[in-house]
Amino acid sequence: MFLHPPEKNGSEGGNPATGGFRWTIRWGSTGAAIRQETVWTQEQCDERFSEHVEEVGERVSRAIGDAPTSQARFDTLVRFAYDVGMANLRKRVLPG
Repeated sequence: MFLHPPEKNGSEGGNPATGGFRWTIRWGSTGAAIRQETVWTQEQCDERFSEHVEEVGERVSRAIGDAPTSQARFDTLVRFAYDVGMANLRKRVLPG
């Protein structure tokens, strides 16, 4: 019900069955357990989204350390990292 068609993933190791694309659920959740036949309820999608945003927020917090930032900037960094991944955040926004 909430399975999205495969989306191109910029990393190596995409699913060969989908031509290098990965199956996603709702807001971009991916993983080994998410396959073409996967079905999640709205509640499961909401829960995974909340968990993922929390995980990304913790990783962003560790990445910026003690650097001063506003809540709005922190939220923007979390959204960016959620959308493109921590490696891209470090490479493009937090170099050095």
